[in-house]
Amino acid sequence: MSGRPPPRGFFDSESPFSRLPLEPGFPTLRISRRAVIWVVIIGLALLLIFVLKPLATLYTDWLWFQALGFGNVFGVRVRAQIVTFIVFALIFWVIGAANVLVALGSGGGGRRLSSIGIRQRALATPATVLSLVGVILVGLIFASIAAGQWQTILAFLHQKPFGIKDPINGNDVGFYVFTLPFYRFLWGWFLGVVILMGLVSLGLYAYRAGLQAFVLPVRAIRHLSVLAAAFAALLLVHYRLDLFELLLSHNGIVYGVGYTDAHARIPAYWIMVVLMAGITIALLVNANLGRLTPLPVSVAAWLGAAFVLLVIFPSLVQRIQVAPSELSQELPYIQNEIAFTRQAYGLSGVNDTLFAPQDTVTADAIQRNPLTVENARLWDPQLALPKTLEQIQSLRTYYDFSDVAVDRYHINGQYLQMLVAARELNTGKLPPSAQRWVSLKLQYTHGYGVVASRANQATDQGLPVLTLQNIPPTGVPEVTRPEIYFGRLTTDYVLAHSKQPEFDYSAEADKYTKWTGNSGVRLSSGLRSLAFALRFGDVNMILSNLLTPDTQVLFHRQVQERIATLAPFLQLDSDPYVTVVDGHLYWIQDAYTVSDHYPYSQVAPDDPTFPEFSGQNYIRNSVKAVVNAYDGSVNLYQADPNDPIINTYASIFPGLIKPFSAMPAGLQAHVRYPRDMFGAQATMFQLYHVSPASPDYATVFYTRSDFWNIATETLQPGQPAVPIRPFYVIMRLPGEATDEFFTILPYTPNGKTNMIAYLAARSDAPNYGKLLDFHFPKNSLVVGPQQVDSNIDQTPSISSQFTLLNQQGSGIIRGNLLVLPIETSLLYIEPIYLQSSGSVQIPQLKKVIVATGQRVAMEDTLDKALNTLLGNATTPSPSPSGTPPSGTQAQLIAQANADYVKSQQDLRNGDLAAYQRDVDDMGRILKQLQGLTPSASPSASASPSATH
Repeated sequence: MSGRPPPRGFFDSESPFSRLPLEPGFPTLRISRRAVIWVVIIGLALLLIFVLKPLATLYTDWLWFQALGFGNVFGVRVRAQIVTFIVFALIFWVIGAANVLVALGSGGGGRRLSSIGIRQRALATPATVLSLVGVILVGLIFASIAAGQWQTILAFLHQKPFGIKDPINGNDVGFYVFTLPFYRFLWGWFLGVVILMGLVSLGLYAYRAGLQAFVLPVRAIRHLSVLAAAFAALLLVHYRLDLFELLLSHNGIVYGVGYTDAHARIPAYWIMVVLMAGITIALLVNANLGRLTPLPVSVAAWLGAAFVLLVIFPSLVQRIQVAPSELSQELPYIQNEIAFTRQAYGLSGVNDTLFAPQDTVTADAIQRNPLTVENARLWDPQLALPKTLEQIQSLRTYYDFSDVAVDRYHINGQYLQMLVAARELNTGKLPPSAQRWVSLKLQYTHGYGVVASRANQATDQGLPVLTLQNIPPTGVPEVTRPEIYFGRLTTDYVLAHSKQPEFDYSAEADKYTKWTGNSGVRLSSGLRSLAFALRFGDVNMILSNLLTPDTQVLFHRQVQERIATLAPFLQLDSDPYVTVVDGHLYWIQDAYTVSDHYPYSQVAPDDPTFPEFSGQNYIRNSVKAVVNAYDGSVNLYQADPNDPIINTYASIFPGLIKPFSAMPAGLQAHVRYPRDMFGAQATMFQLYHVSPASPDYATVFYTRSDFWNIATETLQPGQPAVPIRPFYVIMRLPGEATDEFFTILPYTPNGKTNMIAYLAARSDAPNYGKLLDFHFPKNSLVVGPQQVDSNIDQTPSISSQFTLLNQQGSGIIRGNLLVLPIETSLLYIEPIYLQSSGSVQIPQLKKVIVATGQRVAMEDTLDKALNTLLGNATTPSPSPSGTPPSGTQAQLIAQANADYVKSQQDLRNGDLAAYQRDVDDMGRILKQLQGLTPSASPSASASPSATH
C-alpha cells in the first residue's frame, strides 16, 4: 500500500467559510444508450399528454373569446398570467439557485471519485444538477400559484377609490379592498419561498454532513442566519399588515377595531414590528459571526413576545378595562361598525317610513288596489308549478323545465305578474337508440320554447291558466324564435350547422333546422379540429364526414358557465331567469361584485339561500348579464355606476362592460331586483336597521332590544317553521299613483310572532334598486305570518277539509304565505295544492286561504275567498287570450259590455279573429257571472284569537 494520499476531488478543497464533514458518496448509475432513448421517448410522450391538451384548451378558449367579440379580454387576462408567471418564476429560480449553490458549494470533504481521482466542478456534480432541476420544477409551481393571482394584481394596478376613509388609519376603503390583498399575496408567496429554502438548505447540509453525527458547520449557520433574517423581516411585514387587518377582524363584540384592539393590540403589534426589526438586524449580524446561539434565542424571543403581547395583554385589557363598562368603552366603535356595515350592504340609503297599519283590509281598499290582488301569486314557482308543467307541457320525454321565472309583462294593456319556464333539452332522457355521437352532438342540439302562465289563476281542474303553451308556442307573450341552444341545462358541447339536419320539434311530422348564429367556433381548419379533438377527447371531430368548414362548435353553453368564463371576477346569482322580448328568448343573470375586505363590516352568514355571499362583507349588484338563448351572444350591462370594484374591472377590460343605458328598453322592462341579494340585505337588516337618525341607536344595537327576525311560516302541520323567502309582488305603495313590481319580506320582533315591519325593493324604472323599510309602531300589534298559520290550523272547518283532502291516495301541499300590503293594511294569501301520492304527481290548486287581522277564509278560488272574508270585494282581472276574467257582478257586466262594443268595431273592420276573441271573452264573463251566485261548495271563515 503506497503512502501517497489518495487523489483529491473538487469538494476536498478548502471552503471559503469552514470545513464540512465528508459528504456520503452518490451511487454510480450505469444506464445503456437504449435505455436513455426509451426514457427520452417516454418523457416526450408524457410531455405531449400534459402539455398539448392545456395548449389546445388555451387555443380553443381564445377562439371562443374571438367568436364572441371579446378577444381583447382574453388577451389582457393571458398577458397578465404570462407576465406574472415569468416574473415570479425568475424570482424563485434566482433565490432557489443561490441557496442551493451556497449549500452545495461548501467545501470540506466532497465525494471522492475513488476510481478516477479527479476534481469535479460544482455545477457538474449530480447533487447540484438534481438540486437545480428541482429548483426549476418547484419554481414552475410557485410561478403558477402567482399567475393564479392575476385578478388581485390587475385590481391593485387599476384600482379606483371608494371615496370613503376608515376612521382608524384614515385610508380609503380601496386600500383594504385592492391594495391589502395584493400585499398579503406577496407576503404569503415570499414566506413560502423562504420557508422552503430554509428546509431545503437544512436538508442539504444534513445530508452532506451525515445524519448520524450531524453538526452544523459555521458556513451552514451563516447561511441559515440569512434565511432566518428574511423570515424575521417577513414577520415584521406580517405584523404591519395585521395592523390594517384589525379593521377586518372580529375579536370582541365589534366587527373591526374595538376598544381592546385600539388600546392593546395596536400598541402590541407596533412593538412586535420593532422587535422583529431588531431580530432581523441581529440575525444579519450573526450571518457574519456564524454563531448558533442567536438562532434559537431569536425564535424564543419572537414566540415569547407574541404570547405576552398578543394573547395575555389584550385579554387583561378586555377583562379589566372593557368588561366592567363594555357599552361606554365600545360605543364609538359600535357606531363605526353600524355605519360601515350599512354602507357595505347598500343599506345606508334605505328609505325608512313609519307605517301604521289598520287591523284588517277593507273591501273598498281591495277595490282601489285591483292589480295587487289580481297579481297575487298563487302558483308557487318552486313547490308546485314545476311539477305541474313537467306533466302537462313537457310534451316529449327529453324536455325538462329547469326553473320557473317570476316576471311581469304588459299584455293587452295590463300589467301582469307572469310565471315563465323554458323547455330545455335533456339528452339524458333520449331513448337508447339516440344515445349516439351523431344524435347527441349533431342532431339533438337545442330545447324549444317557453311556457307562460298567470300567477294567480287556475282552471276548473286546478291546473295553471297558460297564456303561452305547446310546440310550436302559441299565445302571449308572442315567441318567434323559440329555439334554446344556450340555457341552464346545456352543459355539453354540440356541433351546429353540419351536414346533419338538427331536430327542431315534432308536430304532425318531425321538423328540422340549422343554426344560423355566429358565436360558435368554426371548424375552418385541420388545426382547429385537432385542437377541439384534444380538448374534448373526441376523435370524431377529426374523422366525421358530416362536419364542414361552416360547422361551429358551441361550448360553454350553460348560462352561468358562459358568463363566468367571460368575466370570472363576477359572483353570479343562483337564479338566471328566462324572459321574452320582441319574440326572442333571453336569459338575464344578476351578477355581483363582492369583497371580504370592507373595513368595519360584518361578514354575511353562511346561508344556503344565498351561498354566493358566504364569507363576504361587501356586495353590489353591479352587472346585469344577458345571454341570447338562440345565438349565445353575451352582453354585460353595468347596473351600478358608483361601484368602485366594477369600475376597476371596467378599466382592466375596456369594452367588456356596457353602460346600463345601452340595454334595449325591452330588456330593461324585465330587470328585477335580485332575490338572493335582497335576502342577504334583509338578513343584515334584522340588526342593522338601526341608524344614526335614531336616538341612542348604538345602545339599541348593543342591547339587541330592537332586533328583528325574518318572519317564519309553517309549510306542513307538525313541521318546524321556516323563514319566509323574499317574494315578488305587484303593488301600489301608500300615497303612490301607480303599481310597481317589488321584492318584499316581512319581519317579526325577536322572540315574537307579530309583524313589526317589512322591507321592499323596487324593480321598475326610474326607481329601480331603491329600498324601503315600512316599520310599524311598537305600541300596535299586527298579526304576523306565523299567527296567521296558527289561526288557519285552529279553524275547525279548515282543518276538517285538510283531513278530507289528505285521504284516498292524495295529500295537500301548503304554498308560501304571501303578505300583501294593501294601503294601510295587510292581506295574507296562502294557496293549497292537492297532489297524488302515486308515481305521477301533478299538483293542482284546489283551495285558497285569505286572512286579515284575526279573520280567515278558505274557498275554491281567490275571488270567492275574498268575498267570504270581506264581502263583495273582488276585482276585475285583465283578460289576455285564454284567461278567464274575475270581478264583482257590476264590474263583469261592464266588462262584457265593453267586449261587446269592441266586437262590433272589430266586425266592422273585418277583423274576424279579433271578433271571435271578443265573443269568447264575453262567454267567459257570462260563465263567471254564473259563478257569483251562492254555491254549496265548502268554505271556511273564522276569527280565532291570535297567539302572541
